[in-house]
Amino acid sequence: MKKLLILFFLMSCMLLQAQNSNNPCYSVNDAFAEMMAINPSIEYQLITGWNMVGYNGSSDNSELESQINAALSTGTATTTFQVLKNVSGQFWSPAFSQLSNFVPGEGYMMYVISDTPPILSFSIPLNVPILLGCTDCQAFNFNVWATVNDESCVYYGCTDTTAFNHDPAANTDDGSCIPVVIGCMEASAYNYNAAANTSNNNCIAKVYGCIDALADNYNPAANTDDGSCVYLSVESFSAEMPVTDNNMSIVFPAGTLNDYIGGQLMAYINWTVSVAWEINIDGSGGVAVIGTDYMCECDLASTGDEVSFAILTTNNIIVLIDVNPLVTYLANSLLFIDGADLTFTVLD
Repeated sequence: MKKLLILFFLMSCMLLQAQNSNNPCYSVNDAFAEMMAINPSIEYQLITGWNMVGYNGSSDNSELESQINAALSTGTATTTFQVLKNVSGQFWSPAFSQLSNFVPGEGYMMYVISDTPPILSFSIPLNVPILLGCTDCQAFNFNVWATVNDESCVYYGCTDTTAFNHDPAANTDDGSCIPVVIGCMEASAYNYNAAANTSNNNCIAKVYGCIDALADNYNPAANTDDGSCVYLSVESFSAEMPVTDNNMSIVFPAGTLNDYIGGQLMAYINWTVSVAWEINIDGSGGVAVIGTDYMCECDLASTGDEVSFAILTTNNIIVLIDVNPLVTYLANSLLFIDGADLTFTVLD
């Protein structure tokens, strides 16, 4: 049976070269190639006349002449040798033969008649047995014992060409396909879609402001609430403030509030931060913005907070004052609103 399948394929290539653990892709083909590389054919340059050669090659072929022909680099047994003899005196010649095959480990006398003696190689190339299977290490069913690929390799992955993670190398679907979700993938954008895996190139920048249409400072251009919504009422102007040394005095010079003489001027952030003071007959007005003070447990204005203003007119209409440049709170300071642009907005 083909020499027991070539001695079970050279003892499975010496048990896969003692189980090459450093390479998960190591296969019987690799082991065989390495064995052949470290066990090259032994070549002997024959000379005309008698040659004494010790044979240590393969003896698979029981027909000696065919075995010799396969071992010669040129010519044939009949054109190269007159006679071959073993140590027991048995011989082979083109006309008659007592020898049926070479015996590894024995010596032989060979009389060469060729004027251009060939090379004799004693290691006849070994044919690798055909063992069908998947020989691709990247495949799920990689077979380390296979010598010939039978196209049975299995590659798991997403085979749906419309999926986000389609794998063109896969031939067996593993249920991992992810649908395409188109959207904005920029985390800082207003319309960021955490579920998106494919960009629509239509991200919208965040615009911070009050987005509650019921608030007094509703900003129709805003799309992201910044917690600044203010809900003023007539009652807001009657708020009582704590007494503290941590405050900021803000004065509107004479003439700046002429249209609202007699009304009540008040400061607010997102909440009321001052008591309301009556606007003077000369159109001036002022407020004392109360800041955060841990002694009195007052948690009102803090350094850097933007301070806004409102007026309650004599006929109970609330008017917002937009000051440009903006006013920011600074503890224990005095600020004159002089030269600023003032815009007055009447609340409905």
